[in-house]
This record gives sequence, structure tokens and C-alpha cells, in this order.
Amino acid sequence: MDGCKAEGYSLYISVPATRMMTEGELRAIIGHEFGHFRGADTGFTKRFFPLYNSAAKALEAMAHADGSWTLLPAIYMLDFFLVSFGKVQSALSRDREFLADKAGAEASSAVNLASALVKLEIFGPTISTLVQERVYTDRTPEPLGQQIPSSWPPVLPDSLLEAQTPHPFDSHPTLGSRLDKLDVDLETVLLTPMARGAVHILQAPDTLEARIISNMRAQSDAASWSRKFTFIPNRQSKQPAD
Repeated sequence: MDGCKAEGYSLYISVPATRMMTEGELRAIIGHEFGHFRGADTGFTKRFFPLYNSAAKALEAMAHADGSWTLLPAIYMLDFFLVSFGKVQSALSRDREFLADKAGAEASSAVNLASALVKLEIFGPTISTLVQERVYTDRTPEPLGQQIPSSWPPVLPDSLLEAQTPHPFDSHPTLGSRLDKLDVDLETVLLTPMARGAVHILQAPDTLEARIISNMRAQSDAASWSRKFTFIPNRQSKQPAD
């Protein structure tokens, strides 16, 4: 509310993601994120990242300092610390993801979570490109909801099961390992016709989407970024018009 400080956790739901999810799949994804809250994972990241970031900056500063050869023992020790710390953190991060996946399956079902994860890996880059196209160019293509695929692609990349959800701090397990933990194989997911229908949980999603895109454009312009040259389409999208 106005004048009041918001406290607690915040969970952002992607409007485009609701367009390609079923209610059960969206419930599984939200359950996964609540699993992170239940496990206090955000607090862990807040504690760990400043330490790791400070150590990395210190290592870089020492490596480029005048007479850095005199600091070689300290540089080697700090580098060893960062490598060792990174391995432990990555392992903990993967374990936390599996626990969050378990929570997502409990909130909906293992099959729904598996299907949602597969959709995010297959269609996530396409959705990202469509959003960037609207933010960084002046084109006004057809509504986003009409451009999101409504069926599984006939050919999947060989590396799909090795895909990892990108994250700035945490190391996510591969899609294949997550499906294994859920005891759901990829064939089971793809044999079920792809369905959608969760977008109705939002009021006027087209209007909401347009407002978000407009705000993103305004922020881009305020930062003096060149929208025309920032957008780099992937191979599946068309070049923006001049």
C-alpha cells in the first residue's frame, strides 16, 4: 500500500509463461518456487553471494596489481578457496533445486512439473526473443499470445536433456536429471498433447503485457540505450525492420 514498506517474499509470475502453461503446470512451477521459500534458499544466496563476490573482486585486484608476482601465494590460496567454495555451493544449489522440484510435484503432480520444465526449456528462448522484439524495436507484430507455439515441435534438439535453467547465482541440475528425480521420462511428457489455459488467472493479460512492455521501453530509453541495435534476434526470428 502507499506509504507502507512491503516485507516478506516476492514471487514474479511471467505473463507469457501463463499463456503456454496449464493450470496444473503453473501450480507446479509456483509450488517449486514456494519450495525455495520453505527451504530459506533466498536467504542462503544473500549470505553466500556477497562473500563470493568480494573474494572474486579481491583476486582480480591482486592479479592486476603492480608487483603482483609478490602476491602469488595469496593469489593461489584465494583462487583455491574460490574453486573449492564454488564446487560446494553448486552441489548445495543442485540439492536445493531437487527439493524445490519435490515441493512443486506435491503442489500439483510430477507429470505437470515435468511438462512445465520441458516447455520452459523448449519455448523459453522463443518467448524471450518475442519480448525483446517488442521492447527493443518499434515493430508492432501480432499479439504475443498468438505467436507462442501451441504444440510440441516435431524435432527436438539432441542436447535438450542436458539443458540447464540459467541463473545468475545458482547451479541448476540438467533437465534430464530433474526428470529422473521426478520419475517421469521425456517420452511420457511428449506423448501427452500439449495444452494451455492458465492465462485466464490474470485480468486483461493483453493490457497487462502491453503496459509491462511500455515500461520496459521507457526504462531502456531513459538509460540512453539504443533499442534498434540492442535487440539480437535468434535464428528463428525475423530481422527487425529499419
